[in-house]
Amino acid sequence: MAQAAHTVPLTSEWSVWRVGALRSAGTPFDWLDGLAVGAGSDGAGTAIGRALGEPRIVEALSWQNPPLVENWVGAYSAAARDGDPPRCTGKRAATIARYLQRYCAKNDTIGSFGPVAWARLDTEHDGVAVSGTTEIRHSTVYLEPWVLVALGARWRRDGRLLPHLPVRLHPAVWWDGRVLRLPSRAGPPVSGPVAAVLDVLRDDHRLTVSRTAAEAARRSGTTAAEVQEELVRLGSAGIVDIGFRIPMDESPAAHLREQVAWITCADTRAVLLAEVDEIERARDAVAEAVGDPWRLHEALSALSRTVSRLTGAAGHRSKDRARVGRTPAYVDCRRDLDVDIGRNAMDALRRPLGLVLDSARWLAAEVADAVEAALRVRHAELGRTGRQIRLSELYFSVADVLAGRPGTVIDEVMTDFHLRWRELLPDDDRPVVRLSSADIGSRAAALFPARAARWQGARYHSPDLMLSLRGDRPQWILGELHVALNTLESRVFHTQSDDPRWLIGATASDMAAGRVVALPPVDSPEVSPRTYPPLTVHVPGRYVYWSTGLDSGAPDGSPAWPAAALTVGNHDGRLVVEAPGGAWHAPVLEVLGDMLTALVVDRFRITAPRPSTPRVVLDDLVVQRRSWTVPGAHLAGGVRAVERIRADLAARGLPRHLFARTAPATKPFYVDLQAPLLVRNLIRACGPPSGTGDVRLAEMLPGPEDLWLTDPAGRRYTSELRMIAVDNLTGSPRREPWTKGEVRGA
Repeated sequence: MAQAAHTVPLTSEWSVWRVGALRSAGTPFDWLDGLAVGAGSDGAGTAIGRALGEPRIVEALSWQNPPLVENWVGAYSAAARDGDPPRCTGKRAATIARYLQRYCAKNDTIGSFGPVAWARLDTEHDGVAVSGTTEIRHSTVYLEPWVLVALGARWRRDGRLLPHLPVRLHPAVWWDGRVLRLPSRAGPPVSGPVAAVLDVLRDDHRLTVSRTAAEAARRSGTTAAEVQEELVRLGSAGIVDIGFRIPMDESPAAHLREQVAWITCADTRAVLLAEVDEIERARDAVAEAVGDPWRLHEALSALSRTVSRLTGAAGHRSKDRARVGRTPAYVDCRRDLDVDIGRNAMDALRRPLGLVLDSARWLAAEVADAVEAALRVRHAELGRTGRQIRLSELYFSVADVLAGRPGTVIDEVMTDFHLRWRELLPDDDRPVVRLSSADIGSRAAALFPARAARWQGARYHSPDLMLSLRGDRPQWILGELHVALNTLESRVFHTQSDDPRWLIGATASDMAAGRVVALPPVDSPEVSPRTYPPLTVHVPGRYVYWSTGLDSGAPDGSPAWPAAALTVGNHDGRLVVEAPGGAWHAPVLEVLGDMLTALVVDRFRITAPRPSTPRVVLDDLVVQRRSWTVPGAHLAGGVRAVERIRADLAARGLPRHLFARTAPATKPFYVDLQAPLLVRNLIRACGPPSGTGDVRLAEMLPGPEDLWLTDPAGRRYTSELRMIAVDNLTGSPRREPWTKGEVRGA
């Protein structure tokens, strides 16, 4: 297979994109030094006070926790800014330490404390070449979609606006002109005005209630008022969706404006658009204040007040309700930093990373096989009566499998995966295991034989790689390997890219065979305007979409296929999903590909959790950092337990610098055993002893002394390179699954 222009070869079976994202902490790691015991005579309390005088810290807090800034951080910050940093102690010091560990030690992609930078791979440079100041090159402020959702909901509650509201068939409902199908069953018989309404909405996706009622009345010979009453009843029954649809992306106000434009009454349009204008002006004031944390706090407060007044809802969200953002706006930033990863640095990575990717490909394929077997069983059970099986039925019947619940097929596959990797590791308890790809390559190939990707999205794997430049050769450290996912499809990378068209073109080239994409419901906890899903890239004519709930629509504006419209047939032992009228068909695993990705994306670990797992080094790649599993109850106990826990972990041989992951937490956080405030944060994260599971503690690697990214002042930053690996075994285009050689939409 010829090398695609947007990739560089890694091995004969793997390529990587020429461009990768450099994720990093937004503030220097050095700012954490003052939290350690013995760091200075003034103690951690004064170090926290000094940190509150740093504009970048206060700005980050203004975005993340405005009430905190309002209540007391602002006063502390003003004192520090005037040259008299206060000593911050007790719960306040612990709170700021919790934020500081994220801002200074976590590689992130959000705002100024996780700005986006870019790297070119496999260049002619030796080693790593860095240019830029590491400051913020530019930033963009976006409205959170929930703001416009709240505005549309207030309009929806105003009965006078009912005729002007958009209306559409509920995305999970299918109407073929004769039969109404709901997600789990056939709907009631319909005729007369209801049938006319469904026909109108099937034919036109840009209608208001009044226009729909007028056209349905004309077709059915009834009055528009009667039809409008019927529309309201259909809305209550979940058959139609009345109200403004706000997709989860960076332009929610533009989507709202587009739908307001469908309103025929000019006066109503003007009133509604004026409210959108007012919110956007307040957002613009926030954008102008970025970089000045004290102005920013006031601008965000003003935006919150505007949102509250116009929507009737709270202008900001509490932490327990903030699924995608506490403030009404968010900022993403492009760091003034460009990196070239030279060919010799890539050479150190090719063979070991290729072997790791081989095992990830095997994992994805085995999970697909296991899920497919479960699907066949459920399909046979549903089909005992001889009737057609709808995708919606099959999908809901295997929800436990697709969710990876304990006791389902994913457990068996992961056990097998760990056992196969165990065959490559020595059978002893050494803390550091060194392997050579030349020595284990043939065994690895036998244990993880090459297999074609079972769904198109599985051609991608996304390793997050850190780099240590100590010594004669660069050493790479694998942080996470995101299986079957292109992490650069997250919208934040596109909005902060120097050339978004390049990212779009690269994805379109890799996915030229087509792809079936599931649209998640808008209230899904996984959905956000910055990350995946929904997809950022749409390939016209090649992507087809389907839905099980109230989604925000396909990227090109066309409706998705309801799962209730799609049938699943068994063709010689192969389950195939078919659209009505032969519009398209595809293997069931392709249709469920996004669910398969969600099942495997964060599963890659070469060993199962144990009390102690070794660091595993393959050539110049650390594929597993040393880690320890400790019962959470052992780390509980409140503030008085800090010294005991510090001493105990050190006695167990744990290093000073660690990252911890607890059962309640979704992401790891940094712990310095010599910093009592950060140990206290570990205790807090473990929660009450009665409800605590195991805590996984992993060594920080590279350690603070090996951080290569520095600013002009010599301050160190943590960082990682996010690469996109492409499987060359499953070539594109691959036309076989699709009718007439390609995916066709509705």
